[in-house]
Amino acid sequence: MPKTLNMKTMNSAEKNGGLIVVLFSYNRAMQLDYTLRMLFTNLCGDRLETAVVFHTSGNHTKGYEVLRKEFEPRGVRFLERGPSNSFFIDVLPRLFNIRNLYRYLKYPYLRRNRDNFKALCEYALVSSSCEFASFLTDDSVFFEKQVIGEEIYELIRENPSQRSFRCYVGGNHADAPATLKSEGKFLTWNYYDSEMYNHWAYPFSVDATIYDKHELLNILKPTLYHMPSTLEAFLVSNVRARRLFSIGFSPQRSTMVGVMLNRVQKLVDNKSGKYDPDMLNEYYLKGYRLEPVLPEVDINAIVPREILLRKGDETIRLSDGGVA
Repeated sequence: MPKTLNMKTMNSAEKNGGLIVVLFSYNRAMQLDYTLRMLFTNLCGDRLETAVVFHTSGNHTKGYEVLRKEFEPRGVRFLERGPSNSFFIDVLPRLFNIRNLYRYLKYPYLRRNRDNFKALCEYALVSSSCEFASFLTDDSVFFEKQVIGEEIYELIRENPSQRSFRCYVGGNHADAPATLKSEGKFLTWNYYDSEMYNHWAYPFSVDATIYDKHELLNILKPTLYHMPSTLEAFLVSNVRARRLFSIGFSPQRSTMVGVMLNRVQKLVDNKSGKYDPDMLNEYYLKGYRLEPVLPEVDINAIVPREILLRKGDETIRLSDGGVA
């Protein structure tokens, strides 16, 4: 990856379609393997690209070596996080932005946990010729077919700074607002409508939400962030301040769900199960592959009561936290 990003590699005026999906992953090779398999099975479109921004520790490095041998031949780009540029290149120019300065002074983790996550994230987008972009985490699963093509692209092109398409919400959710509107095959709403709540009032997400790539980069580049959690939290704050991405679209029924087996980041206390990442990595290195037992999806994220690990004809059944 080049030390500096050449934004001229992207022609924002070219309406060439295509979707680049940037996945974030840390110490969860088995879960990322499942996410990628389901993405290849259920996310359909004329031109889809996938890049993985990842880092590892300990024996998890071996898991990602196995993963790369499986998916690099299928076109997945793997971008491993490493040392950042100097403070004077990566941070200081952005501290002239009052929001960045406030966060940098308030949150110590922005000062002590710097690497090149931001640069890699934006490089993955800039180096792709796709017109549209979406983020995804390694516990996000496309459990049903989702076609991404001209019909969705045209919705966003009509007002790219205000429109996006979110795959993980739908009318099948038990908490779906009663005021959602149907527009052809899709549901639509205004994120800033006072009657919206939860994910229908959250105008930016790192989970399966499709944006015009040029508009997304316009927001990403000036913002200081250092991991997926701060990317989402700080971006949604900046988006709300400018009243961007106000109009959301989704399928009538959601097609992606978070499968929350565990939690590897320590910054946000998200809902998660107790399936040990180290144990899953050892099974992955032995050739087992994940098959969660998914219930009927009526929410954006689930913790499966049990999962299946399969290797040929052999199946191991695990409950949340141990062997079933």
